[in-house]
Amino acid sequence: MSSNFHGRSIKKPVSIWKRDLGVDLKDLFKSLTKFLIDGGTQNWSALAKDLVDIAASVRVKLSFEQVARLLIFRSLQRAIVKLIQDNHGFIKVPLNLTDKELSKLYERLDHLLETTEVKITLNFLEEPKNLSILPQIQSSLSEWLKVFGADPVQAQLISARLPGTFVIALDEEWRDRSRDYEVLFSNDTPFTKGAVQEEAWQQYKTWLQKQVEEPIFLGAFGLKQVYVPLKAYYNCKARTASNKESRYNNSTDKLQEKQVVDLSQEIHAWLEKPNIEDTIRVICGGLGSGKSSFTKMLAADLAEKTHLLVLWVPLHKLVLETSLRNAINSWAKIYHKIVPLKSPEDHESQQRLLIIFDGLDEFSMSGKVSSEATQQFMHAVQELVSPFNQNEARLQVLISGRDLVIQTIIKKVRHKEKVLYLLPYFVPEEQRKEYKDNNGHLSEDQRHTWWRKYGELNGQEYTGLPRELDRYNLIELTAQPLLNYLLALTYERKRLVFSRAVDLNIIYDNLLEDVYERQWADKQGHYTLDDLHLEEFIYILEEVALAIWHDQDRGAATTEKIKIYCERSGLKKPLEIFQQEAEAGVIRLLTAFYFREGNNTLGKEKIFEFTHKSFGEYLTARRIVRGIGEIASKLAQHQQNKNKGWGEKEALIYWATLCGPSDIDFYLLEFIRNEIRRHPEESVANWQQSLTKLFEVMLKYGMPMECLTPRPDCYAEEARQAQNSEVALLAVLNACARYTQEIVNIEWTSEVFGTWLGRVQGQVMNRHFKERSLVLQCLGFLNLKNCILVCRNLDGSNLVRTNLAEADLAGASLFGADLEGANLEQANLHEANLAEAALFDANLSKATLVAARLEGAGLEGANLKEARLFCANLVGANLERANLEGADLGNVDLTAANLIKANLQGVNIEHANFSSVRWTGETSWQGVQGLETVKGMSIDLQKHLGIQTD
Repeated sequence: MSSNFHGRSIKKPVSIWKRDLGVDLKDLFKSLTKFLIDGGTQNWSALAKDLVDIAASVRVKLSFEQVARLLIFRSLQRAIVKLIQDNHGFIKVPLNLTDKELSKLYERLDHLLETTEVKITLNFLEEPKNLSILPQIQSSLSEWLKVFGADPVQAQLISARLPGTFVIALDEEWRDRSRDYEVLFSNDTPFTKGAVQEEAWQQYKTWLQKQVEEPIFLGAFGLKQVYVPLKAYYNCKARTASNKESRYNNSTDKLQEKQVVDLSQEIHAWLEKPNIEDTIRVICGGLGSGKSSFTKMLAADLAEKTHLLVLWVPLHKLVLETSLRNAINSWAKIYHKIVPLKSPEDHESQQRLLIIFDGLDEFSMSGKVSSEATQQFMHAVQELVSPFNQNEARLQVLISGRDLVIQTIIKKVRHKEKVLYLLPYFVPEEQRKEYKDNNGHLSEDQRHTWWRKYGELNGQEYTGLPRELDRYNLIELTAQPLLNYLLALTYERKRLVFSRAVDLNIIYDNLLEDVYERQWADKQGHYTLDDLHLEEFIYILEEVALAIWHDQDRGAATTEKIKIYCERSGLKKPLEIFQQEAEAGVIRLLTAFYFREGNNTLGKEKIFEFTHKSFGEYLTARRIVRGIGEIASKLAQHQQNKNKGWGEKEALIYWATLCGPSDIDFYLLEFIRNEIRRHPEESVANWQQSLTKLFEVMLKYGMPMECLTPRPDCYAEEARQAQNSEVALLAVLNACARYTQEIVNIEWTSEVFGTWLGRVQGQVMNRHFKERSLVLQCLGFLNLKNCILVCRNLDGSNLVRTNLAEADLAGASLFGADLEGANLEQANLHEANLAEAALFDANLSKATLVAARLEGAGLEGANLKEARLFCANLVGANLERANLEGADLGNVDLTAANLIKANLQGVNIEHANFSSVRWTGETSWQGVQGLETVKGMSIDLQKHLGIQTD
């Protein structure tokens, strides 16, 4: 496409705009000033009407040069208004602002703008951000912002975004009023060189770059300005295990090493040398580890600096109904007017493309559980890339997701080095030995780099991580990108004592109060919201979170659904106030920080989704915990007066409504546990009693799903919601017990719990617990005395402090289970697998462990008095300080076991294997039987025990 700019260079002073167009940039600033003084921030939609609309039809009346100036003026107007609207939380009208001060402001603007020349050169279309007038307008905007409440640093940061915003505005202005600018161009599209698709791709590339320029959270700067490059590692088989290591390691004969890399360099190297055998890469990281930030930065960088086409796909927006190719093309066409993928038959004409799928944990398919959906998605990705990469690599795919979700697809990734695990900003020195770091990446504490950048952007002279935050108990927060930033926002409020325990719940809660106060608590008369208190404000957000959580297929909720949820919780009046302010634009800061308005392709109604999934999990956890308190209160009322409150059945109906539609995952559960710990122990103990009663009723009668309104439309859906409710009930009961440290005494028969557990626990997918069943992690502190759990799969389960006295666990698999402090007195563990289980301080007195597997188990401080361990496997077991008094260890294999300070008084060790056993003079051997028959006993031990040697 050609333009009529060819051979032309326009050079005119700004003052001529007044003559040609009837208005200039000073008028724009005056209009904005009037808008603010008149309280216009309550209705941003009216701003466009208040600004002067220049030359509604200019195609005949204006010359080429005049039309060019018109395009630039309108685009600048768009850009300036967008910047002020995006950052209006920093803007206030001074109470003592006088006409004289305004006149001085306009004089300064006159001085900056009047003598400035606008030079439109030949490369204007390729580099519009280099327009000569932009630096002067940036200075003018900065001056204006400082008068209206922004501090010098904020004013500079906001105005610095003008060039990038101007480019976007040019594109939008052309598309909205292209007929006004026909004289400038010989064809339909001015900022592209190809056909319509080429234009769309150029617009999309600009959009990608805009994403990292947008202000983040409560700051006036974009991701690009504060971003710190991430490190990662991949697993590789580097060395052969020694005989000792392979004996106790259940995996392979090769030990994995963690190879540390610079993430950006690693991905760029993969892209620069495309290989048809290596077209899929996966990025794995936990909550707030920087996955999405990296993918956005990568997409923006590639869009700006390379010719490679890149498509960034947020997976929560992708609807996979037929083929993945159709889903991608449909999404891209709806949202960005591009069609990125050719048909498989036309694959050889496919331009080289990188697709970035961001947020695998947010991907869902109707009727599919999360692990099934992600595995099916991965299969679809592999089917997608195959036809496009027959002779050369034309299509590459990068997938990001949370660690637990990525583990479900790990087997489908052919080579381990294709999975890159994100590393935090800082890895403590004692942990670095786990990694192979030839280039010394881990020696750098990137927290200091980030804080220096943040300080420069925020007007603070940070030389690195503040000393107050450089604490061991805060490493988990300061080392993770998102959490570190949230911590920075909280730190600057000076309200938290960081020497105490601080978690993400506390940080989010603190920031919620900050947003509320910024918007409503002290606005110098600009906003009035006398009837919406902080508690109601948070309750509304909790209902929004609950509505979004319940609609996991989309990860979003419609305004109508949010209204229903709020009214159901008695929040009709507060919601009306909230909506009024939302429509007036008052809560723009809130929505920018926590929510975003989604695109609903299935209807016209607005939908809302979270900007960051963890905030939704935090609010959902708050709502669930509030529901627990309500249940306890209603049950107590009913106990005192049968005409008030709820009985157990009504409480279970409420619980099914609250937790039935969606399943609790590990991330949400952690927020729930944190939230429960924030309440008084006395209250939580009361909740525990109430939940215990509900659990008993549920086990006896089942969930009353037939009483739900509306009732689920089919049996399968009813059963799914019932199971979600039951597992959630166990999870919150366990969360309470973890806090109170009190045993959960549920009344049940010996068979009931085992039967229920088999129904709801799901299946442990592999020995290394990559996909652990949530229910197995919530079995601690239960009273399971006499329960029958024969041959149950309890691998990796959490049974801390659980009472399993006299329980029948014969043949059960407890590989890697955590049984610290558990009571297994007289339990039957015949042929049970307890390999690598943690049994520290557990009570195993008189337990039957005949032929049990205990290799690598941690039995430090355990009580094994009179336990029967005949023929058990205790290879590599840690029995330090364990009490084995009177135990039967006949034919036991104790190779490499740790018997330091163990009590073996009266133990039978006939024909046991003592090869490489570790012991000291403090190990008690009094009355040990069968010493002469022991195999593999060292010479030193024989001498110590007085056994004659040949």
